[in-house]
Formats: sequence, C-alpha cells, structure tokens
Amino acid sequence: RSQELTKLQSSTPPDNPDDVLETLQSEFGASANKAFTSFETKPIASASIGQVHQAVLSTGERVAVKVMHKDIEERVHRDLDLLAFLADLMEKHSPVLRQYRPAATVRHFRQTLLRELDYGYERRHLEEFAQNFRGDSTVHFPEVSPKWSTRRVLTMELLDGIPISDREALKD
Repeated sequence: RSQELTKLQSSTPPDNPDDVLETLQSEFGASANKAFTSFETKPIASASIGQVHQAVLSTGERVAVKVMHKDIEERVHRDLDLLAFLADLMEKHSPVLRQYRPAATVRHFRQTLLRELDYGYERRHLEEFAQNFRGDSTVHFPEVSPKWSTRRVLTMELLDGIPISDREALKD
C-alpha cells in the first residue's frame, strides 16, 4: 500500500510545459516572465493535484511554485459525483451497507478534497503555522509569496531537504 501512496505523492505524470505557462498566465494575468526572472518548466515533483517548479523572483529569492494540474478540478468533481451516485445506490439498495453511511462518507471526502483544490487554503495554513511557531528555532515553514499565489498557484520559499522516503540520508 505505501508504494501506491508514494506514486500518488511523487509519480504523477507532469503537465505539458505550455499548459503550466498557460495556468500562470491565467492566474497572474501576466506571463511567467513578469513574475519570475527564471522559471524551470521541468517540474521537480508532480503529485495528484499539482506539480512543483523551481523559479527565481525578481528579488533574487529562489522559490518553489506549486501549479495545479490542468483540468484537475473538472476531473475531481466528475469523480466525486460518480462516488456520490454510487454511495446513494448503496444506501438505497443495501441495508448492510447503509449502516456504514456511504453517502455521508462521500460528503466528508468531498469537503476534504475540495479544500485541496484551493491553494489559498494551504497558503493560510502555512502562514498560520509559521506564526504559531515563530519563536521555535527548530521548526521552519516556507515563507509564502502572496503576490504570486492564487487559488491555483502557490509560490513559496524553496527549501532544500531530504525526502522522507530516504531513510539513510535522514539517519545521517
């Protein structure tokens, strides 16, 4: 199971670079060149909802730019509608399954997943955690660039680190 979860986290095929640049244009109302002095079109990671690119702001700061996958919102809504339909069928036609409240489970799942489709929600949490831990030198949250963050793009300080899957490096 953990191998399948790892695939969701880091092995989703990336979007075409033109689609990424189109998303940036749509979200910023300007090309990536206006926001960044450099923008790597090859992502450093791609997961189920979006992918991450390295870039440099006009201030010289290296940033990670999280860009939502093209059409992901439509695909998620379609899949959630199908799940809701199936859950309703289960509740109507199976007394055994009805006791597990599949429709309520799907509603909760919908609410949780739709939050993932709003990087503004993630941005607010990053800012809140940074504020809550501001006096703790053992914890660091990436600083968000509000000017270059939207519902579908999240631009934040690029942190160098070790993937949690690299146990040997973490032990060192």
